[in-house]
Amino acid sequence: MARIRVLTALKIRQNLKPGMYADGLGLYLNVRSGNSKSWIFRYRIRGRLRDMGLGRFHTSR
Repeated sequence: MARIRVLTALKIRQNLKPGMYADGLGLYLNVRSGNSKSWIFRYRIRGRLRDMGLGRFHTSR
Protein backbone atom coordinates (compact mmCIF):
# COMPACT_ATOMS: atom_id res chain seq x y z
CA MET A 1 0.00 0.00 0.00
CA ALA A 2 1.34 3.42 -0.96
CA ARG A 3 1.92 6.09 1.63
CA ILE A 4 -0.27 9.17 1.44
CA ARG A 5 0.49 12.73 2.57
CA VAL A 6 4.21 12.44 3.04
CA LEU A 7 4.67 16.18 2.54
CA THR A 8 3.62 18.40 5.42
CA ALA A 9 2.76 22.10 5.26
CA LEU A 10 5.91 22.92 7.20
CA LYS A 11 8.08 20.90 4.82
CA ILE A 12 6.52 22.60 1.78
CA ARG A 13 6.96 26.14 3.17
CA GLN A 14 10.68 25.55 3.68
CA ASN A 15 13.03 26.38 0.86
CA LEU A 16 13.25 23.04 -0.93
CA LYS A 17 15.89 22.35 -3.55
CA PRO A 18 14.59 22.16 -7.14
CA GLY A 19 13.20 18.72 -7.96
CA MET A 20 10.16 16.44 -7.64
CA TYR A 21 8.84 15.48 -4.21
CA ALA A 22 6.38 12.57 -3.95
CA ASP A 23 3.30 12.89 -1.74
CA GLY A 24 1.88 9.43 -2.48
CA LEU A 25 -0.45 7.79 -5.03
CA GLY A 26 1.12 9.60 -8.00
CA LEU A 27 0.94 13.15 -6.63
CA TYR A 28 4.18 15.16 -6.79
CA LEU A 29 5.26 18.66 -5.83
CA ASN A 30 7.49 20.11 -8.53
CA VAL A 31 9.91 22.75 -7.20
CA ARG A 32 11.70 24.85 -9.80
CA SER A 33 14.45 27.43 -9.46
CA GLY A 34 13.19 30.65 -7.92
CA ASN A 35 11.19 28.56 -5.42
CA SER A 36 8.11 28.29 -7.68
CA LYS A 37 6.04 25.20 -6.83
CA SER A 38 3.35 23.30 -8.71
CA TRP A 39 1.45 20.02 -8.33
CA ILE A 40 1.83 17.20 -10.88
CA PHE A 41 -0.08 13.92 -11.12
CA ARG A 42 1.91 11.05 -12.69
CA TYR A 43 0.12 8.05 -14.21
CA ARG A 44 0.56 5.34 -16.84
CA ILE A 45 -1.56 4.61 -19.89
CA ARG A 46 -0.61 1.58 -22.00
CA GLY A 47 2.79 1.47 -20.31
CA ARG A 48 3.70 5.08 -21.07
CA LEU A 49 4.34 7.51 -18.24
CA ARG A 50 2.23 10.67 -18.38
CA ASP A 51 2.27 13.88 -16.32
CA MET A 52 -0.81 16.01 -15.69
CA GLY A 53 -0.23 19.50 -14.34
CA LEU A 54 -2.69 20.42 -11.58
CA GLY A 55 -1.65 24.03 -11.09
CA ARG A 56 0.64 26.02 -8.91
CA PHE A 57 1.02 25.62 -5.19
CA HIS A 58 -0.69 28.53 -3.43
CA THR A 59 0.72 29.81 -0.19
CA SER A 60 -1.38 31.89 2.14
CA ARG A 61 0.13 33.85 4.99
